[in-house]
Amino acid sequence: MTPWRDADTALLEQIYELQCLSRMNAIYYERRLSRVQFLNTTLEIFIALTASGSGLATVLQEQQGPYRYIWTGLAL
Repeated sequence: MTPWRDADTALLEQIYELQCLSRMNAIYYERRLSRVQFLNTTLEIFIALTASGSGLATVLQEQQGPYRYIWTGLAL
């Protein structure tokens, strides 16, 4: 069996380092995408809940209560 040349060993070390870096990038962007998807879902639910807020705010303006200001603010 012939021993490995220094050039071959250096090349294999570089390949290993690139594989490790690629895996770390994949894990990082997977977690980042998960957070962005959660934020997107939360915002979509918020938009769906407040889409009809203007009509509700109009109804609640004639009544007294703390929720009147909240719905008016969300409608704006």
